[in-house]
Amino acid sequence: MNLVSSKGKEKQKSMKTLYNLYGKKLLPLPILLLLILSLLSTLNVNTIKVFAAESPCIKVIPDITVDPTLTLGKNYTVSIYTDYAGSNVTSYQFTLSYNPSILEGYEVANGDLIVGGSARFIAGLFNNVAGKLSLTVGFYFNEGEVTSGPGTLATVTFRVIGLGTSDITIGPETKLIGWDSWEWKEYYIIDAATQPTHIQHGSFDNDVHDVSITSVATSSEATQGDDVAIDVDVANPGIYQETFEVEITYDGAYIGSKLVTLSPGNSTTLYFSWNTTGVAPNSYIITAEAVLTDDNPANNQKTTSIVIELPPGAIAGNITDASTGLPIEGAIATANGYSATVDTNGHYNITDLPVGTYNVTARATGYGSDSKLATVESEKTTSVNFALRVNSTITISVDPTTITIGENTTLSGSVSPPRVGVNVTIQYRLKGEKTWINLTTVTTNEQSQYSHVWTPETAGAYEIKARWPGDKSILPAESKVQSITVKELPSGNPWYLFIAAAGVTAIIIAAAAIYFLRTRKPKPT
Repeated sequence: MNLVSSKGKEKQKSMKTLYNLYGKKLLPLPILLLLILSLLSTLNVNTIKVFAAESPCIKVIPDITVDPTLTLGKNYTVSIYTDYAGSNVTSYQFTLSYNPSILEGYEVANGDLIVGGSARFIAGLFNNVAGKLSLTVGFYFNEGEVTSGPGTLATVTFRVIGLGTSDITIGPETKLIGWDSWEWKEYYIIDAATQPTHIQHGSFDNDVHDVSITSVATSSEATQGDDVAIDVDVANPGIYQETFEVEITYDGAYIGSKLVTLSPGNSTTLYFSWNTTGVAPNSYIITAEAVLTDDNPANNQKTTSIVIELPPGAIAGNITDASTGLPIEGAIATANGYSATVDTNGHYNITDLPVGTYNVTARATGYGSDSKLATVESEKTTSVNFALRVNSTITISVDPTTITIGENTTLSGSVSPPRVGVNVTIQYRLKGEKTWINLTTVTTNEQSQYSHVWTPETAGAYEIKARWPGDKSILPAESKVQSITVKELPSGNPWYLFIAAAGVTAIIIAAAAIYFLRTRKPKPT
């Protein structure tokens, strides 16, 4: 281990005395060196205070403590920490100084940096009159043994004995020591005496005025012109009675303020009302701030958010039967989740709608639905009327459902509600096909019925359906699918020979009948 060079005859004499006592292996060399360093630490050396140290560094964590709750008799602990991330750390040493009228040294404990293996820890001693912690050391007893950073060298616990401020100052004897495996010797990774900018000290203050905003609450949204309630919880965690102002703002714009007096440890709720007349529609941040001179500012603010919207509008109108013009009982209008049911006159009114565009839909049992887009403006009613068409049905039947090529089948059905003289399209396809083929278009009669005789020319399994396009007052409809089977003629003779034979047979029968009638004369009387 490289020792800090001595200054003056007194320092040289002290080191020589220690060497004469322990240099002949009466104690292990590492302990001997630590004793030498401990002696050096008692000498008066100037310290340069640095905050926001350069890396790698040794620092006090937390570096700044402002806490009026750390009152007399309570413990306060800091860590001595290094951010060095190398894997060649073999030992450390440090000293501390503090204000003995505020803090009293209580305990020093090894951290997590030098642990395991042959690790040794020697805690320094507190001098609570001078406000100093003597050299504290952690090292590996076996030469060449190393560990990796970053980590905590040690923790130091104080007992609070007064009110005020105290620096927690790392002494110039502080070092982080590494092992050079090539040179087989130790070297300084961080040396507080020569690298003061790599040391970060700490500070403690418990003699502060402290008030806090613990919460601020309001509604998540409001309408322009509303009076918005804002509740603010304030507390005095400090040690003095405080009279202070609480100010409320939205995006920095002033809302209001109140003066409050709180004894130590007490809290209260302040109630504010914000009139939003003229406040532009937008999302805002509500801030509650406690204003107190010489206060701990860390807990002086709380925020919440609110959305201010324009005053709502409405959508209203009538829902009637397209064929009769009469109101539809039970009809419902919806607009983006908002809804209203018609009254006895078929009128609906959807109110309190935020400004925007809506998809308005009218529905009623037995009717088809209808939708329209509507724009809602602030404090205005948008009119949207509906004339709903009645649902319809169409049927189709096949008779017979099984025929032979050349035979006929009758396709018939009806439309409901009754419609006279409307066109019905009959379609067919072979089973398994996707495309429907228009077979014919027929017209409904006075009974709203239709009929068509079909003579298929190709054998196969067919599907048949009918549809009609609807009209102004009734919705279109499509029938269920029916099936028909068309068989081939018996094998042997073409189908037209069977037809010819049937015709000849008919002629023969007719001729025989005529002959019989002519030859049979009545007997004379």
